[in-house]
Amino acid sequence: MLEKHIAVQATYNSRERELEHASTCLENTHESVIEKISVWSKANNGLLICWLHGPAGSGKSTIAHTIAEQCDRDQKLAFSFFFSWGKRDRSDTTKFVPTFAYQLAAKSSLAIQTSMCRTLATIYSLSVSG
Repeated sequence: MLEKHIAVQATYNSRERELEHASTCLENTHESVIEKISVWSKANNGLLICWLHGPAGSGKSTIAHTIAEQCDRDQKLAFSFFFSWGKRDRSDTTKFVPTFAYQLAAKSSLAIQTSMCRTLATIYSLSVSG
């Protein structure tokens, strides 16, 4: 239902990112940043957003890939989206929310999937059976 509205290749472990040689941090690199993000992800302190910023080439995507892989391994990754200005789907900001919903639904119960499908169908004027 959402296929034409999502960016399938935006996930941290997509084939496209693999072909781009997306990787995790090398051992003993970015340890303090990774630790801070790991602590933030486990804390219940009301801070809902962790903003990873820095100049181009400073390792933001590699750090984010590392964190996504760790969360996925721990079964705590609900969603990942890696933008890339050179890739049509991954640079289209209108695909962010539908991709989020699609990935979240894929990891949810059938009842939640059905509810999400109905809501998205209304938003995107899609037809839904059932």
